[in-house]
Amino acid sequence: MFKNVTIFFAVGVLLTGCVQPPPPFTGPIAHIQMYQTPHAPFGQDYFYVAKIDGKDYAGNASPVQYQGSPPSDFVNGQALIDVPAGRPVVFTLVGHTIYPMPILAMTMPVHDLQGTTSFTPLAGATYFIKGKFTPTYSGIWIEDSHGGLAAPKVDVNDYATVNAVDKMVRCGPMGCSN
Repeated sequence: MFKNVTIFFAVGVLLTGCVQPPPPFTGPIAHIQMYQTPHAPFGQDYFYVAKIDGKDYAGNASPVQYQGSPPSDFVNGQALIDVPAGRPVVFTLVGHTIYPMPILAMTMPVHDLQGTTSFTPLAGATYFIKGKFTPTYSGIWIEDSHGGLAAPKVDVNDYATVNAVDKMVRCGPMGCSN
């Protein structure tokens, strides 16, 4: 019995290591670095790409897939993804506060901002998603490697806070989701 389990486990490990998903895009590629920033005292503000050309981003950098848990490919607060280049691309950008426990999301401020922007990424270039939530301004934008604005900002002139009723509807046992 133990021998069968060991063989089954070994075959599973070998097959898992061999399977690789196909790249999401063909043709020229650019890169976008997404990031998170601490949100006092316990949360994190994530700024990321949720959709590319109207299609859900297939990677696992989107916190919405985790409903409150940090995404697995954010390493040290950042995630690098490949995007199409050499043609106009529409990006849906999201900024969202995530807490490690659902009760914190219910009792602390949760910020949420999303919208679309578009630009033509250059092949091989790296771009950076930036964002911030303040009482008078909240925004998400894409910068080039020199710190210049690469696409129009997604922004509002307020704190972009989710109200208590929305929290009750959107926050479940795994925390708040988009």
